[in-house]
Amino acid sequence: MTRQGGLRRLLKNLLLESEKEPAPVSAPPPKVAAPETVSEPLEEAPNEAEAGVPDEDGGTYLKRLRAKMERTAMDFAQGLINRGQFEELYTHYQTERARIERLLEIYPEDEMWRAAVTEGQSVAIRRRYQAKVIAYSIYDNDTSLPLYTFGDFKMESELVVGMLSGFRSASAEILGSGLRKTEVEDGKALYFVSGRYTTLVALYSSDPSPIQLRALEDVHRDFETANEEILERGGSQVWQLVFPHRPVLE
Repeated sequence: MTRQGGLRRLLKNLLLESEKEPAPVSAPPPKVAAPETVSEPLEEAPNEAEAGVPDEDGGTYLKRLRAKMERTAMDFAQGLINRGQFEELYTHYQTERARIERLLEIYPEDEMWRAAVTEGQSVAIRRRYQAKVIAYSIYDNDTSLPLYTFGDFKMESELVVGMLSGFRSASAEILGSGLRKTEVEDGKALYFVSGRYTTLVALYSSDPSPIQLRALEDVHRDFETANEEILERGGSQVWQLVFPHRPVLE
């Protein structure tokens, strides 16, 4: 089997994840305090997440709705939300805006426009379309053995060996270096983070936001920094390592 063939087969096998909820499949390492990372904004501005009919008049509410649309665009530009969240939120706001404007046009002296208000639903939309980690695994670059696995990766062990042994050569041509993404079926996304000693492979339910990807890279870099002395010696055992991935990815 060629290295390129092995890598392609690895990607195919990685996509066949279990339908069950992710659960740790290796002995859990000692818990560590969660690192300070910036998370996606799941909450709206003060009082925005509270469902109900607004007190202001229709024109004032439309201005506040327009501000939400501008904020959504800024959140996407700053990497705080992913593409799915942006598209669904913007569609949600634009639909509400169009309905309210139409009702205000037809019933300018009435309060009918309040029936089209959908206050409080945006928080649920953000949560529904946020990318979630289905599974991930950390491999030792020298031994090709998994140091820790969360969730269920269905793949052949020889393919893992082929990927890790050829990561710096064959994968440089196929995947490149650093953080690399592979598109998968059903909107899922597979990411590789290669370090000096280990490689992190993570499968997401959908395409993560840039801020989630920065956290993915940072946490794996911090993992290698915290465990550098042990990883440098080689032959490390799970119980010897600290895993900052757990509070971030699980």
